[in-house]
Amino acid sequence: MSLGNFNFGTSVRLPLHLTHSGGIPLSEATNVRVEKIVKPDGTSDINYPKNMIVADRDFSLFYLDYRPSSVGSYLVIYSFKINGLKYSSMDSFIVSSSQSSSGSGYARPVQTPYARSIQFHQD
Repeated sequence: MSLGNFNFGTSVRLPLHLTHSGGIPLSEATNVRVEKIVKPDGTSDINYPKNMIVADRDFSLFYLDYRPSSVGSYLVIYSFKINGLKYSSMDSFIVSSSQSSSGSGYARPVQTPYARSIQFHQD
């Protein structure tokens, strides 16, 4: 799943919504974080891992704002723990150059995609 396409110079909000298979919030998740961000040149951002911010604990909703350093495709690897076991998920987004018709660049504040929902299945 892709978070979408964003303009260079903006911050991208990386949302994560954790639920059980029936859509019930996964409140027992701990250590929820962005484990790694892989940049367009294939290198990892050295500032990660970082813990995600709790937007709403009751609904198990988390986010982290990220400012991309270049245009291109990015991969995001999320991780969290349940009962001491580590789980992960991934997402992606694209950053494009942003220019107005006059050729001057512009930047908008944080662009927020729809929340990414991860369903946890336990056999």
